[in-house]
Amino acid sequence: MTTRYYDAIVLGHELGPLFAGALLARRGARVLVAGNGALANRYRCFEYSFCRRPFSFTAGESPLLRRAFHELGLGQKLQLLLRDSIPSYQVITPAYRIDMCSDPAALCGEVDRERKGAGPGASRGLELIARLCGEIDKLLAADLVLPPGTFLERRQLARAEFQDPSRTHAEALTEIDALMKGELAEIFSAPSRFETAGAPTPLLARVRQAGALLFGHRVLDGGRDALVRLLTESIAAVGGDVHPRLRAAEISIARGRVRGVRMLGQDDLTGCRFVLVDMPGTQLARLVPAELQPNQFKALQSFSDRAFGYTLNVGLDAEVIPAALGHTAFLSTGPLQGADLLCLERQPEVTPGRASLSASCTVSQESLRDIDNGALRDAILDRLRWLMPFLDNHLRVVHSPQDGFGPIDLKGGAHGDTPAVPHPEQVARWEIPLPRQDAVLGLGDASHRTGITGLLQCGRQVMRSLGVEGELLSAWAGASVCGLRDHGNGKMARPISGQL
Repeated sequence: MTTRYYDAIVLGHELGPLFAGALLARRGARVLVAGNGALANRYRCFEYSFCRRPFSFTAGESPLLRRAFHELGLGQKLQLLLRDSIPSYQVITPAYRIDMCSDPAALCGEVDRERKGAGPGASRGLELIARLCGEIDKLLAADLVLPPGTFLERRQLARAEFQDPSRTHAEALTEIDALMKGELAEIFSAPSRFETAGAPTPLLARVRQAGALLFGHRVLDGGRDALVRLLTESIAAVGGDVHPRLRAAEISIARGRVRGVRMLGQDDLTGCRFVLVDMPGTQLARLVPAELQPNQFKALQSFSDRAFGYTLNVGLDAEVIPAALGHTAFLSTGPLQGADLLCLERQPEVTPGRASLSASCTVSQESLRDIDNGALRDAILDRLRWLMPFLDNHLRVVHSPQDGFGPIDLKGGAHGDTPAVPHPEQVARWEIPLPRQDAVLGLGDASHRTGITGLLQCGRQVMRSLGVEGELLSAWAGASVCGLRDHGNGKMARPISGQL
């Protein structure tokens, strides 16, 4: 029996589905957000603020996303939470430390200071990335659904392909490819290498990811949680329902179409036309009865190209952190238990004189044992000792949400909230879908459509190599797949009783 009906139900607090849900709500749809057991990205551990995974807001300079935030009425609220990241990011190796910025002359001097004679090449690379990102913006402004699934979407893509930088700026792409593979590979490719776990990535995606950090990286106060809060408030403000404690038990399917969602602990079905998710295929399959899964849906479960992220948080005395360390830095010091690149991110101070630092890396499925047995944790601490020679004298708390170990109070006497120690089989894995070399236009890796009408993927599962920007761009397209493109395009039909 169905007692409630929504146009769209968002499962979880991933940015892609939430952003798509907020757009649909603003355009007249009735939206329900079910928290589905989602955890906040930031959490307290003793006197420190730690994170579950790093967050870089790289969507600030995308014209399409600025338009989307303006439509949601969040433009000014977002600006109040954003501040400049200076430098844009850093690359640290045993041989040099380079502060990356968006000024060609400043970057030329910075690189020349550390690597004599390489400055002009870095400046040229920055100019090429800026030019190519401008062309990518023009391409994305066409409101494309990548990859396309219908005749109209394919026709729209065919028209837009005439603006494909791979065709119109082939020489510039060849030149930047050589720079990214040459002596400047580390400084321009570090963001993409981390975001895609070092997997082979289309050149256009690598350029876009570098450009997003160089030109669009801003520090968002409150991080991912602040953006989630803005989106859920936007949905609630136009009549949507937000229930953080609701969990989906089953997605009901009838004749290959979404019929609704049965929530845990509820007998009645919550009806809907669309369910928006950002889940790995194996996790999504648990919500759909096996006998109702079409072949396209089953193919999602066999998807094995994935890596796993691991974040180690350390709480320490603020004085031990190098004064020159920026908000985001990529530390490359050679092989690290299957990972050779660390992303360091400074976390906000909760207690004066105490600082928090997160060190994240990506590993293959074969290296998960190094997480479980603590080898990766020890290897990361060794790298941090190299960066901060007196670390052991100032290190107070160590914790990771991705292993089965509890927080370690190294000095004793720490007080405050601490996260619970999970059972080994209940440790939350941070899964990272890897990009495809045959991605449409080098950007669209997987379809929004799952083979079940009305069940849509939005977010990292669709655009896998562009970080937060990719999550939001796929959500914009996902809202289009639902049938609503702009605020004045009419209301979504709500056949409450007729279909059900």
